[in-house]
Amino acid sequence: MGVDDTTKLDEYLIEETTKPKADDRTDTVSWRKLRPPRPWRPQEGEEIVGVFMGTTLRRSKYGEYHVAMLSVASEDGDQDPITVSGCSVIQALHGAHVSPGGLIRIQFTGYKELANGNRMRMMDVYVAEPVSISAARWLRSQMERA
Repeated sequence: MGVDDTTKLDEYLIEETTKPKADDRTDTVSWRKLRPPRPWRPQEGEEIVGVFMGTTLRRSKYGEYHVAMLSVASEDGDQDPITVSGCSVIQALHGAHVSPGGLIRIQFTGYKELANGNRMRMMDVYVAEPVSISAARWLRSQMERA
């Protein structure tokens, strides 16, 4: 295959991949604007309830750390992605083998002073126990009202 043949093939591939297909019906699709995750910055005693979406690695000037990703109901009825950082949270979720999709509650209980002068956020982590389908429907209706 010569240079001209390769160029023609590239042009053909670009043209074919950018052509709208007959079954592309974007006018019949409902679109939802995605929101970037925002960090949870709780006050002492505050709690958050949401669906555990997994963990992701973040980087800062102090190094790498994991955050838990939650999907929580927002005031407008949509779902907001929230990140929660803290070793105790990540260790509790991993230690209990909480799978994505599980309903969890995290409560900020306060700060613990460390020997080096830093403070560590202390959080209690709860996971919803398996329930019957009727109880799950009731729980979902209660969460949607909140």
